[in-house]
Amino acid sequence: ENAKHYLGRSYSSMDCSALVRAAYNDTGLDWTGTSTSMAQQCVSMNVVIDKDQLQPGDLVFWQCIDPVKGKPYCGNSYCGGGVCKRWNMIHHVAIYAGDGKVIESVSKGVSINDLWETSKWKVAFYARPYVQINS
Repeated sequence: ENAKHYLGRSYSSMDCSALVRAAYNDTGLDWTGTSTSMAQQCVSMNVVIDKDQLQPGDLVFWQCIDPVKGKPYCGNSYCGGGVCKRWNMIHHVAIYAGDGKVIESVSKGVSINDLWETSKWKVAFYARPYVQINS
């Protein structure tokens, strides 16, 4: 629900990791960094889940893979079009919205889209970060 407050924002004002940081910070989970560092944090927190466990608010991470050269090439201009320089080739993150939809920041801005994959973009994994409450 917190991510929906950002619908319509332009990509230039809020990229994918900024969207996740803002929505999760609104819930009390203090995120920093990029989609790549968030993915690393999720793995280190041991919060990776299976697709059939997805619930609204979970995270979806995508790898960018050059469809011609394959791994370890991403073909992404951020990496210079060569061997990917990002951990596990993670280039994108979105928030699962339920019913096969994600809230994400893409070139058209923050929007709700179908959970997707292409020949270049593959879902790497899903995660459920949480706020640990001390009682």
